[in-house]
Amino acid sequence: MTRKDTLKKNIIKSLHILPVRKNAILCHNFYGEGFDENPRAIAEALLKEKKYKIYWVLSRPNANLPLPDGVERVIVGTFKYFRAIATSKIWISNVRLPEYFTKRKSQYYIQTWHGDLGMKKIEYDVIDNLDKTYIRCMKNDNLMIDAMLSGSNHFSNLCRTTFKYDGEIIKCGSPKNDQIINSNHDEQKEILKKNLKIKEDNILLYMPTFRNNYDSDPYNIDLESIKKALEASTKSSWKIICKMHPNVPEEHKKINCKDYISADKYGNTQQLILSCDILISDYSSVLFDALLADRIVFTYANDEKEYTSKERSLYFKLSELPFPYFKTSEELIDYIKQGNLKKAKSKYSRFLKDQSMATSGNASETVAKIIEKKCFKK
Repeated sequence: MTRKDTLKKNIIKSLHILPVRKNAILCHNFYGEGFDENPRAIAEALLKEKKYKIYWVLSRPNANLPLPDGVERVIVGTFKYFRAIATSKIWISNVRLPEYFTKRKSQYYIQTWHGDLGMKKIEYDVIDNLDKTYIRCMKNDNLMIDAMLSGSNHFSNLCRTTFKYDGEIIKCGSPKNDQIINSNHDEQKEILKKNLKIKEDNILLYMPTFRNNYDSDPYNIDLESIKKALEASTKSSWKIICKMHPNVPEEHKKINCKDYISADKYGNTQQLILSCDILISDYSSVLFDALLADRIVFTYANDEKEYTSKERSLYFKLSELPFPYFKTSEELIDYIKQGNLKKAKSKYSRFLKDQSMATSGNASETVAKIIEKKCFKK
């Protein structure tokens, strides 16, 4: 642990003299990236009760991000941040917490993770590729978790194996996907089009994951030509939206497209997925979110062999997924021109059944009830 982290840890420990506030919730999303994902969905469910003090962690670059009424910002590194860590009854995070976090016996930590039915191998399955700092965070985080959320048999198994976690697993689904399961596609699409000032009829969403090496030009997909093929095939207009992974450096310089909308700062990823008509991705877990939303999904990757040998092994081969898989733009364009869009979802139901994916749409409420019992049990 660095000297700075040791100091932070000691600050938190010194604040353990303060009482734990039974109605205080600390929400941690991607190290302060924004108001989104599973922590957001749980926070919104808790806000309905109006009896919680919800703290939302934000990094300094995101310090001015708008938050809903009832959610209070805490900026990483401030005294308020350390106090919220030390005194909140409930912690909620979708990534590993920093190593300096120190939990008290009376606190309760829910680890939601950020991708349930994921593609990329993670945690102990790739420990040889992880840096020492992350490994320490991983081990410390494991010791603190009181419950993990799962939305599939696949992820429940990962909790035991790749996370090496032996505590409680709550198989309720991913709270963020309640919006996908319960919301109306057309209504959400109209909201999104209004927010992003889109006039076109249909939306093509491109959401690839990051790489450590970009020599293979993995984002070389010809989105403009694909758009033209879609317009010719469907006889309607299309708009391209791109949302890149936050770990992608100079992300939009890598996209082979001039006319598109960047949604990197758009705070509701699930609404993007639900509102699109077609999603294109590669090794990202958004593939499975779009599956639950019953959207047309295409996998596009020109570097699967290189990626799996040099970067990350996969739990599923792209060819094993229920989505049409393309290695070149030309292949994808030919697929569209041949009128195949109607059969793009033909393998969905079988895959959902095989993976036993939770689709009840009440994960947020399930977690909210658990939190209520932990906070206010007599």
